[in-house]
Amino acid sequence: FFDGYVEKAAIEFLDEAAKKPDTPWFINVNFMKMHQPNLPAPEFIGKSISRSKYADSMVELDSRIGDILKKLDEIGERDNTLVFWTTDNGAWQDVYPDAGYTPFRGTKGTVREGGNRVPAIVRWPGKVAPDTRSAALVGGLDLMATFASVAGIDLPKEDREGKPIIFDSYDMTPVWEGTGP
Repeated sequence: FFDGYVEKAAIEFLDEAAKKPDTPWFINVNFMKMHQPNLPAPEFIGKSISRSKYADSMVELDSRIGDILKKLDEIGERDNTLVFWTTDNGAWQDVYPDAGYTPFRGTKGTVREGGNRVPAIVRWPGKVAPDTRSAALVGGLDLMATFASVAGIDLPKEDREGKPIIFDSYDMTPVWEGTGP
């Protein structure tokens, strides 16, 4: 039931951040759900419509993310915070009926699109219009350049030894804001 501890730590972090309203902050929250085996915390067992471990775990994940978003509201940071949610790989192979990878071939652990294509959601009030969608091809590596851009930070041009360095990362804000490719 590790995710309960992750949620608690995230909320404690936000409570501390609220004490320093003029100090920028970054938090990266990594839940264990929806990784196998899907074992929902006791308070979430039987809470989904299908009453399966997988679906109950999804309800748990949704609830825990919702609690963190509520905390952002409580501390007055909703409109001043970029929230980005994604997952780390495509669908798992053994979740009935197809774990959500249809119409794509492949699952987690394969190089096919069903193993690599993942959902992503961004909430950035005043920057990203609500209820918009994009089919742009972006990737997890692009988060580095994107977050640096949002923070007004240039990525290093040289490594620790002074040699040129190039990051395979592109700023996604034009995609998010609908201002460019």
